[in-house]
Amino acid sequence: MIGKISKGASGRGLVRYLFGPGKANEHTDQRVIASGVSLWAEEGRMLTAREIADLGASLDSSNDAYGKNPSGGHIWHVSLSLAAGERVMTDEQWAEIAQMVMSTMGFDREGLERTAWVAIGHGVSVQGNQHIHIAGSIVRNDGTVVKIWQDRRTLSRVCAEIEHTYGLAVVEGR
Repeated sequence: MIGKISKGASGRGLVRYLFGPGKANEHTDQRVIASGVSLWAEEGRMLTAREIADLGASLDSSNDAYGKNPSGGHIWHVSLSLAAGERVMTDEQWAEIAQMVMSTMGFDREGLERTAWVAIGHGVSVQGNQHIHIAGSIVRNDGTVVKIWQDRRTLSRVCAEIEHTYGLAVVEGR
């Protein structure tokens, strides 16, 4: 499993992009796979334009309310991709994976105020790999900030655990 992290300043823009056609019409079968406790997004279906706008606004709401504006942006985004030709994962398996990632990264951890996050599934890409995107607010619902120091190293460890848990091809050289 390959995980790629980026940060940004607009949940609204990112959600609009993830539910749109992509840069080269590579987004297909867009649907909510899972979401954090503070989001209402119904899982398993494409959202309406209004729901997409509301979902993006929900990701931005804590930062808007508290004005934290962390360096690099308040939206943490990760795409998780399987190797081309890897077995197809169910939405339920992807939801488990998204929850595992967000808990380990500190966005949805017991004992801490949670953050708004959503996992959006796409169909198999033109390269033949199944993937999801997870977008989360770095600013928690109480205004505190998720500590994402060494997030790439942590995500790499989680991806290795996911590979072993789900019997996926192991990416060597992490």
